[in-house]
Amino acid sequence: MSGPTDRRLLIVVGIIGLFGIITFILAAATLGTLNRRYDTLNQHINEVKNLLSTSTTATPVTTTTTTTATPQSTTTATTTEITSQASAGR
Repeated sequence: MSGPTDRRLLIVVGIIGLFGIITFILAAATLGTLNRRYDTLNQHINEVKNLLSTSTTATPVTTTTTTTATPQSTTTATTTEITSQASAGR
């Protein structure tokens, strides 16, 4: 009777080993995906930091004043424009 018992034990150990291998493969794939996502997230954070550091060095403020005189009224229009290196690059 040792023949069928040994065979059953071998099948059980084989099934447990197969599930162990599948679990290991799934865990490795999950960790690889998370690692790639975190790398992408770090790249995006660095891009935002670069944009913020370049946007703090803004060019001087440009002010344009236009005065139009007509016999009935006087109209004054003032336009203020602020540009930065970050918005100029887009």
